[in-house]
Amino acid sequence: MSILPFINREAPEALDDVFFSNDGHTAAWYTSTQYNALYDAVSNKTFVAYETVFLAAVRLTRVRAFDHATNRWGRSYNVGAKSVVTDDDHGVPGLAMNADGRLVVSWGNHNGDFHTAISTNPRDETAWTAGPDLVGAYTYPHLVLLPDNSMVCLIRKQYNNGEGGFTIDNNGVLVYRVLTFVGTAITVGSEVYVGDLGNDSRWYQSTAILGGDGLIHQACSRANAFDTERLHAYYYKIDIPNLRLVSFSGVNAPFPVTLATMNASFRIYETPAGETSNTPAFCFDAAGRSHVATHEGFRDPGGNPYFPQDVKHMVGSAGVFAPAVTVGQTDNRYNAEGLVPIASGGVCLMWSKNTTGVNQRGGDIVCKNLPAGGASADFGAEITLMNQGVGRGGLDSTVAVKDGHANLRALWFERAPDALRSSAFDKRCYAWGDRGLRPGRVRPFVALKALTGDGFGIDLSDTATIFSDAGVTRAAVGNIVKQVNDKFGTGNILSNAGVTGPFLDRVGNQYGLKFDLAAGGSRYLTGASKAWASGGFLTTAVFRYFASLDVSRVLLSLDQGNPNPRVATPINLNGQQPRSIAFNGVTQTLISGGLTDTLYGQDYIVQSYTIGTTLYLYVNGAFIASSPITGGAINTTAVLMRVGASAAAVPASFFNGLLTGLIHRVGEQTALMRDADYAWALAQLPS
Repeated sequence: MSILPFINREAPEALDDVFFSNDGHTAAWYTSTQYNALYDAVSNKTFVAYETVFLAAVRLTRVRAFDHATNRWGRSYNVGAKSVVTDDDHGVPGLAMNADGRLVVSWGNHNGDFHTAISTNPRDETAWTAGPDLVGAYTYPHLVLLPDNSMVCLIRKQYNNGEGGFTIDNNGVLVYRVLTFVGTAITVGSEVYVGDLGNDSRWYQSTAILGGDGLIHQACSRANAFDTERLHAYYYKIDIPNLRLVSFSGVNAPFPVTLATMNASFRIYETPAGETSNTPAFCFDAAGRSHVATHEGFRDPGGNPYFPQDVKHMVGSAGVFAPAVTVGQTDNRYNAEGLVPIASGGVCLMWSKNTTGVNQRGGDIVCKNLPAGGASADFGAEITLMNQGVGRGGLDSTVAVKDGHANLRALWFERAPDALRSSAFDKRCYAWGDRGLRPGRVRPFVALKALTGDGFGIDLSDTATIFSDAGVTRAAVGNIVKQVNDKFGTGNILSNAGVTGPFLDRVGNQYGLKFDLAAGGSRYLTGASKAWASGGFLTTAVFRYFASLDVSRVLLSLDQGNPNPRVATPINLNGQQPRSIAFNGVTQTLISGGLTDTLYGQDYIVQSYTIGTTLYLYVNGAFIASSPITGGAINTTAVLMRVGASAAAVPASFFNGLLTGLIHRVGEQTALMRDADYAWALAQLPS
């Protein structure tokens, strides 16, 4: 058996350790219908693209890789510009690899312009180059590499009343744009209109896969304009060079294809009157047979989608699809099925079972396996892969990994209830292979290099060191944190001038202090034993900021604090008495006084240190600038480190973001020490 019952041989089933990331957000029903994960045999990695959310309306697309050689997940990386929405759960990105081995991602809001990005280097998810926007009212990007090394982006386009000859709002038709590549440069071709399913319709497309015949194979269903029903299953092959669709039996139809033609030549399953189906899932098995799955059940005119639905499967070969067979039951018409090729040469049919009976998509993840060459009636017994369980959100539609590896064949995600979908973040993401789950790994412990002078360090990966507001109770996620044990054993050093935040949070398998925008004054780290020494200082801070509101919200500053550490000497980074650095939420404030843009939601390691009378600034390991110290940098009484506020100009204004690690060393400032602290800081980055 290629997909096992729940036996995770890497870790026990527990809510805290079986997910590979917990900063996911959207996992709508169509996640099973477009590839956002792929296996690459050259690098022996599986790449996964997903959407996360910050501050309700802001969404980011991230990519993360699983290295099969080391059996470990890497960090997740932002791929480009943010999307800003108010209430939209349609941002699941499309992911593909071009002929150069570069990863290509497309994403965007529901019925809007779509962004593109390409990995700067082949088979490398760590750096990205922005591509052009696809301008149009687009949704659901499906990326397919063609034999001529161009790439097709199949997209649903929305027309409003009167546009395109349609007479009713919300007509979703199938179009595509061709992408061509020269290095990291992407050129986007003009829009090609494939066809529509008539007035009052939406074209809901399945996974698109290049077949051995050089054509793109795909299935679809027809929804009405307001999506109260999804009907039938259609199967077609897209012939790009000849601008036509080809049916499974070989019938040709030039673009644009009409509803009448689709019904006559391309429909492989007809939903009975009064019932509804869903967007079909599609895959090939090892022998090249086509598998299509959907479900069918009662459609409540009042809009209640929670009735039992029969899961249907059909297999096609030699130009003919066998009749559909019921192989299981689901409980929510919105949850799509997933079809996953497995090691035996057969396929695994996965679906969600809503067991709560409330307005919630998702549920338990179950599956059945079909042996190689089997007919629809040959599926094995139903297996529960994961229960929703207490403390989990509903587990949504499964995503097949393109060209999946035995270690990682399918993914699924928690889904927030509809009422929370705009604001709910930190939903967990799960990855499944033949031997069970592939959870994310909490970073290996990296010890701070021992102090030879004075200073302090905060390691937020260890919650034993983090205390809630009274400093007595060990903090739990959500607790306001006012004290953190100094890893160097010199006592509690975190103070908080206000009554709000920071609070303990966990993002991407890492703990951190999350700051919000509420009033209450700046945050600071101070201690009388942290006197500056004549040798200077070295500071390393690890953070991710969530908002960019105005230039006064500075993340980190080091100042003289005599006599009152809450009244700091202002920092001037234009050559006059610099004490350290200010790293701004909107811009990087360089010690030369220049400004440069930063990415919203990006992870940063900021290091500032002195050698003699020169101050150096490094960001993410790269040297940014240096400047002579023209004023005194020594305070023998106390030193004030402010987190989230400018030193004196706006002391009550602070940043919104996450702090995951901090080291401040006095009397140690060599390049070797900086490199050692940078290696430590890399391990503190949120995954």
